[in-house]
This record gives sequence, C-alpha cells and structure tokens, in this order.
Amino acid sequence: MPLRGNVFRTSFFYGFQPLFTVAVLLAWWALPTRSDAPLETAAILLLVANLAIYALEHVTPDRADWVTDASDRKTDAFWVAVRVFIFGPVLQVLMVLSIEPILNSLNFPTLWPSSWPLFARIVLALVVAELVAFAVHVAMHRVPILWRYHATHHAQTKLTSARWASSHPIEIATVQLPIFLLVTVLGPELVDIAGAIILGRVTVIIAHSNLRLSSTPIGWLLTTPDLHRRHHMLGAKNQANFGDVLLVFDRVFGSFSRQEALRVGIGSGQKIGLRDQLRLRGIVMGSIDTEISIDLSDTVTPPVENTNR
Repeated sequence: MPLRGNVFRTSFFYGFQPLFTVAVLLAWWALPTRSDAPLETAAILLLVANLAIYALEHVTPDRADWVTDASDRKTDAFWVAVRVFIFGPVLQVLMVLSIEPILNSLNFPTLWPSSWPLFARIVLALVVAELVAFAVHVAMHRVPILWRYHATHHAQTKLTSARWASSHPIEIATVQLPIFLLVTVLGPELVDIAGAIILGRVTVIIAHSNLRLSSTPIGWLLTTPDLHRRHHMLGAKNQANFGDVLLVFDRVFGSFSRQEALRVGIGSGQKIGLRDQLRLRGIVMGSIDTEISIDLSDTVTPPVENTNR
C-alpha cells in the first residue's frame, strides 16, 4: 500500500498539470457544441475544470495553512462568478460593439495562417496573446497608477485555484483591450481563440492552486504553482515570473526566478476582506504600504533554487 501511495503521489506530482490540461482541451474538442459555439463551450468547460481543481486542492492541499475556510470560499465564489459572468462578458460585448466595427472598416489584409493545422493555430493565438499580456503585466508593476488596480489581485494572502479571478475590472480591461485589438487585426477563427483560451485559463487556474506539483520539466514552458507563487511573494522588492501562462518571455527578458515564496500578499501581509477589496480602500488611497517594482534588476536576495519541486 505505501508503494502504491508513493507511485500515485509521484505520478500526480509530475503528471497532473500536463495531463489535466490536455484532457480539458480534448474534452472541448469532443463536445458536439464546440463547432457552433466554441467560446461558450470553452467557458462552461473551464468553469467545471475550475470547480474540479478547487475541490481537489481541498482533498490534497500543498499547504495546510492555505486551506480555505467558509469566509474564503465565499470570497472565491464571488470573484469567479463576477469575473466569469459579469466582468468578462460585459467587457467582451463592449469591445465587440464599439471597436470591432471600426477595425473591420479599415480593411486590414488577412494575416492569420488559416491553412495551418488547428493545434498550431491555437498555439500561435496563445503566444500572441501571452506576449501582449506579459508586456502589460510588467507595466502594471512598474507604473504606479496601474499597480493600484493590479494590487487587488496581489492582496490575497492565500492562493487558490479560484483566485486567478480576483482582479479589478480596470485591470481586466487594461489587459484585454490590447489583446482584443491585435486579435481582431490578425483575424483568427473563433475555434482558434477558444482553444487558446482553454490552454491559457487551465494553466492560470492551476498556477494559482494550492496543489503540490512539479515545476520540472513543465516549468521550462508553462507557469506552475511554485513558480507563480514567486510572483506573488510578500516583501519582494523586485517581482518576477510575469508570465500568466508562458514563462518563455521571463526567461528571455531576465525576470525568471525559482526563489521559493513562503508568504504571499502585499504590504505587511495583512488579510484584506472582500469589502475592502471591492472598495479598494487602502490600496487606492495608499494607506496600505504596497511595494511597486521599478527595477527588475534590483534584487533583494539572490534566487534560491528549490530542488524539492
């Protein structure tokens, strides 16, 4: 029995993230509604995937002190519901109605490689979106006015698979608008966009989870829980690991780090309630001592390799 347990834990440690990601993508592809409603099918499937991982991290948590209580679960449910059913759809409708007609009237040439295999197009859409998101994310840590809104996401003192959603609507718009503009100009098909959303969202959900998963070798390419906790690390003068999905750009631009994060949050690490997160009291007005990263090269402590992950 101990041997079986060890085999299972080892298999889960190394295999869960890639296998779960592939499984969700294949499930989306197999659903009959995927052809007519690829984005809607992806959204429903991702919500189910998020609920599954949220339940799993309560069964086998990496950190016992991050197991959520009733108050945490209400906060998590609020953020996911608002992000998935309000912020996201409303922003998408506004951009489609106000911006897409203008861009379409400019008659940009068709740039998207529609003849490529579907998976290649999905990967290309993901890389394009992630490059834009990476640049915006770095700006959010360097520009004070942007950090004031991004700080809502970093206010969490525990990370769970639901807390990918805890973002201020202005931050969501700041990230999504340039991606929407570029995607509209390039002209990928909806199925390409939906596939990229699935790959990206599943990775983001897992990266915020309280699961003990390996960062080798998958961490060479994708964000993992360990590596993303470094981005949320409390007290770091410089931030690192800005890639929400891909860590390639962090490696290229020198912001990658394997330093272990023992605590996450902002300021002194105090827990900020949902009401204050919504009102941004203290974050916007500055009564919470949030640290803004200005120089990525200004490290506080040398990165420490975590050989146990």
